[in-house]
Formats: sequence, structure tokens, C-alpha cells
Amino acid sequence: MPFLRHRLEWTGPNIGRGVTTFCCGDAEVFTDTEANASALAIGNFVNGIETYLPDDVSLRVVGPVEMVNEQTGALMFDIPLSPTPPTIVGDNTGGYAAGVGASIQLNTGDVRNGRRVKGRIFVVPLSGASFAPDGTLVDTVRNDLTTAAGNLLSGLNLAGTDWQVWRRPSTVGASDGELIDVSSVTVADKAAWLRTRRD
Repeated sequence: MPFLRHRLEWTGPNIGRGVTTFCCGDAEVFTDTEANASALAIGNFVNGIETYLPDDVSLRVVGPVEMVNEQTGALMFDIPLSPTPPTIVGDNTGGYAAGVGASIQLNTGDVRNGRRVKGRIFVVPLSGASFAPDGTLVDTVRNDLTTAAGNLLSGLNLAGTDWQVWRRPSTVGASDGELIDVSSVTVADKAAWLRTRRD
């Protein structure tokens, strides 16, 4: 089965450029309507958390959407986004640490090789005010991130493009990739950080 691969691009003077990847759907074919509806759901997720994002950080869903073979990871074709998704800019004017934010765990009901299948996305950076003195997330921030991620899960499902964790093929050239439905989301009550290969 193919799936849709959306890319949410992050840019800013202190963070450079980053990408969050969303794997969606599990169907024989996807329509332009489904691709655009799932892109809109991702944009709504960003709108739901923008108050905690620094005001020099911009995010946008990048088109076209890629349709990818589940088993091999090979690109099948592109689906254009129309209209072009808007750029969303963070609202928070306070200070922040460029590589520090939160992580959202993508829970599934599946077990593979004796371990529960999980995914994770990062929301980095977050404003410095998002954290308590002990380094945990402020309760309001954690609750709002959980709500936004839960709304994204529901929005993708309504679009007919269920949120998925993609287990990549085991080796180069293998055809054993697999999609697993995301059943719930959890926001860890601690700071998460990203590092580059130069760190």
C-alpha cells in the first residue's frame, strides 16, 4: 500500500532549517482532496501551538506531497497542494534555547520483535517560558501540546489519511516496510533537544 509523506519545514535565524515528517494514510490511491485535507490538518496543528513558538521561527507544509511505497520506501509520484499552504510564524517574543523543546510520542497497538511500535515527533524550539525551573514543561503548555496533537490525529483520520508510524525496510533493497496506525499521542513532561551532526 502507498502512503502520503508530508513535510513540515521549520526555518529561523537561530535554528537554520529543519523538517518534521508525517506519514499518513494507507490506501491503494489518494486524491488531491485527501492530500490537501491532511496538509490543512497539519497546518491546524501548528496554529494550535504557535503561541509557544518563538516569533522568529516560521513553519510551512511543503508541497508537493509525496506518495511512497510502504514496502520499499520508493517514491511513486507527487501530489500538488492547492492552494499553497500558508507560512505560520510563532507568536512568542520571549527568549529561547534554539535546540530545546518538547517531544510527542506516537503510540500504536502493535508489537514487533517483542517491543511496542512507537513513533515520535519533536516540537523544537519552544519559548523559554514553556519550561518550569526544574526543566519540565509548564502544565498549560503540555496540555495544549497534547490537545493539538490529539486534534491532528482526529483531523488526519477525518481526512481519510490516518496518522501512521512507518517501519522502514530492514535493509537497503528490502520490501518489508510496514505502516502501523497511531492510536494515541503522549507529550513527555520533560525538555527534548535536537542536535546536529556537528554537535
